[in-house]
Amino acid sequence: MKFEFIDFYPMEKNKRSYIGTVHIYFADFKMDFRGIFVSLRGKSIFFSFPKRSYIDPESGKKKFFPYISWVDFDIQKKLMDFLHKEVKPIIIEKFVLKKHD
Repeated sequence: MKFEFIDFYPMEKNKRSYIGTVHIYFADFKMDFRGIFVSLRGKSIFFSFPKRSYIDPESGKKKFFPYISWVDFDIQKKLMDFLHKEVKPIIIEKFVLKKHD
């Protein structure tokens, strides 16, 4: 599975600690994946996939469902590994460290 980092789109930090979104290209599928949330908590960077929340009518509890999910969990794991190994250092260097200089 080949992924390419396209860009990081910074935004003002909000109540969920989001600092921006990431744009990734899935070369094997010729597919763009935009809107991977990046959050900063303390000195740690986290990635999360876009999701929608709703109230379950039976339980009354808030639940979430992802916009995209993988049937083969190994693909999602490879993407998360790519984000942490390849993209995280770029975000830290070009955005987090620069903003705090």
